[in-house]
Amino acid sequence: MNTDTIISNEQWRPRIGDPTVIGWIITIAYFFAFILCLWAGISAKNNEKPKGVHESRGLLIGVAVLLLLFVINKQLDLQTLLTIMGRQLAKAQGWYNIRRSSQLIFVVLFTVIVLLSLAIWARWMKRRWRQYGLHFGGTVIILLFVIIRAASVEHVFFRHYPGHNSGIYIVVSLVELVGILIVGMGSALCLHRTKAGKYRNCKFDWE
Repeated sequence: MNTDTIISNEQWRPRIGDPTVIGWIITIAYFFAFILCLWAGISAKNNEKPKGVHESRGLLIGVAVLLLLFVINKQLDLQTLLTIMGRQLAKAQGWYNIRRSSQLIFVVLFTVIVLLSLAIWARWMKRRWRQYGLHFGGTVIILLFVIIRAASVEHVFFRHYPGHNSGIYIVVSLVELVGILIVGMGSALCLHRTKAGKYRNCKFDWE
């Protein structure tokens, strides 16, 4: 399957995927959340066990990488390219007529993988909720948006993704933005507590 053929036939080009004001605000928010999370990961400290340092850094840098991927995808519209490639593959291999079933299976498998990943993360957290609860909660919200987006792109829930001026688009985008801000807030608190030296592992009180 030739990428040039796909681009030519389907009229896909690397472009700004969401050129609206909300789209740019979300992109910028992703970028700043990425910087904060990466900075927090590099600055992570644990005065008790070296293993704790590696785990903290691994978690925060992992979330930072995820945010960076979302920054890239948000304005390059890569999910559309993947959808086009899947459509071309289905036509080439002769199962285009059952694509709806395949799309549903893809969304279900993707959702299961996301949920299993979150379950593993939640189990790892154990007593670390005070340190990374905001990162977990914000990531859950962002991934919820990703699932909705994947389902709409594959026409499982919506025939087409809601237009940029629709109420659904605005609500879904605000949900995504809230998730980003929560992750960024968690990273900023980690940085503040680490710098102040008041808590270990970036702990902070929920009270």
